[in-house]
Order: sequence, then C-alpha cells, then structure tokens
Amino acid sequence: NSIEPLITKLAAIKKLPIMRDGTYHYVQSKHIAHIEYHLGSEKLIGIFNLDMLKTLEINLPNGKYLNILTNKLYEIKDNTLQLEDEPIIFHLK
Repeated sequence: NSIEPLITKLAAIKKLPIMRDGTYHYVQSKHIAHIEYHLGSEKLIGIFNLDMLKTLEINLPNGKYLNILTNKLYEIKDNTLQLEDEPIIFHLK
C-alpha cells in the first residue's frame, strides 16, 4: 500500500489557516499524543494512539465526528472516544 494519499492529506491539513494562525495545545502525553490547534471557535484535534489503548476521555459533546484523514466517523459518548490503531484528526468549525 502506498502512503502517498496519507501524505497528500497531511500536506493539505498543514496548509489550513488554523495551523498557521492557531494556538497549539499538547493535551495528553502518556500513551496517547492528543494535540489541538485553536483559532477562535475552530479546533483541529489530533489523536495518536501510541500504546493501543481502547478509549480516550475527551472534552467534546456527544456526537459523531469525522476523521479527516480516513473519512471515517467516530462517536463520542459521555466524553469517551473509542480508539483504534489509526491516527485521528477532527476539524471542528
């Protein structure tokens, strides 16, 4: 499998104004890299499961969120996100 589509998506994300103008927040570091950029009410949230954990407690409302890397929907319920082995990036506007 080629990683070219992933690199193309990451390059497009890197060019978003929130990456240039937003503030960077490293939310969690043990077992999971949880990184956020904020710009006004806009958020870019990256979740990278380093130790194959099953869940992450995250401060987001209940609902379905699109992973812009894979176009897969993830559900957050009671501040809990079920994790898999893929990187997750949510772009909330």
